[in-house]
Amino acid sequence: MSIAFGWITCNGELLAISDKRASVGNVPLSDDYDKTFSLYDNQIIGAHTGLLNFNEREFKSHLDEYISKLENVELTCNLINDLVEYLKNQLMLDNKVGFENKKVSIIFLLKINQNPTMLYYEILPNSNLNKLVISLTEKVNTFCRYKPFGNLNAFKVIDEMIKKGTSLSAVEWAKEIMINAIQEVQNIDGQYSDCGGSPSIQFIN
Repeated sequence: MSIAFGWITCNGELLAISDKRASVGNVPLSDDYDKTFSLYDNQIIGAHTGLLNFNEREFKSHLDEYISKLENVELTCNLINDLVEYLKNQLMLDNKVGFENKKVSIIFLLKINQNPTMLYYEILPNSNLNKLVISLTEKVNTFCRYKPFGNLNAFKVIDEMIKKGTSLSAVEWAKEIMINAIQEVQNIDGQYSDCGGSPSIQFIN
């Protein structure tokens, strides 16, 4: 699984970071797939893991399709909830991906009324209900908070480096953290790790 994390720094900066590897099964296909995104002229940023393509489109194409139909929208948690519901419906419409593989994790970061906000969602199959279920497992609007997700082998490195601190800028430090996290996963998983490539990052000051 890929690596990503969202971060609200102690200075109120917002960052979304991921690796760039795209894989099918255990076969890496590309080390240049950007799993971060920026919406509304960089008012919303985020990252995702799980399925990269579904219902005949890449993940970010679904985001752009939904956003393009909206007018005069206020940045609220409800907007993000509706967007995730749209993604869930697009996943359900895909007839090529097996039901048990319809899994996506997404983190959004934005400023709502100038308050830094981080929202983390999981879209997962529920075999008992035979439908996809959305879980909002993280909702944060305070400084000095972060949320790693994806490959569990990266969590310790991310946690230790963020807590360690640095004199680097938040963007440069986030890149260093992701480089170290990718290396840690590859040391454990080997050359066919589903994590790789250079870090991809989105930033709101």
